[in-house]
Amino acid sequence: MNFWLLSVISASLLWGISYAASEHLLSRGFSPPLLFFLQAALGCLAGAVILLARGRLGLVGPDLKPTAPDWMWLVVASGSATAAALLILFAVAARNAPVTALIEISYPLPTAFFCWLFFRQSHLNWQVAAGAVLIITGVIVVMAGSSPE
Repeated sequence: MNFWLLSVISASLLWGISYAASEHLLSRGFSPPLLFFLQAALGCLAGAVILLARGRLGLVGPDLKPTAPDWMWLVVASGSATAAALLILFAVAARNAPVTALIEISYPLPTAFFCWLFFRQSHLNWQVAAGAVLIITGVIVVMAGSSPE
């Protein structure tokens, strides 16, 4: 198994753990903003430890020379990831982790659209199109079979 596949499968498992644990904490009285803050703080600490261990704690290393567009995309990437993470916690708190995760997993569709819109990159082939149809169908099935709690 190559590193890419192992990484993506591991990420999927870890996201599942995160959703389940988040639902538990939210049901115990944690607010979505507090839980988000604590997750972000721990994430920053973990990132700092990893960078320190690799000797890369400096903000801009010798091989990284960001330009103005790089900074703009850093803000876009960080801002959208931050907003998405917070919105997911609000959704889990309002419904439940499995339904939220099953609908949120449709993110490959906007990902493909934004890759095309921002960078004119198209990764579309018949397999990707078939997967998109399955994702849309799955979201419709989940939404139709999911009653509010």
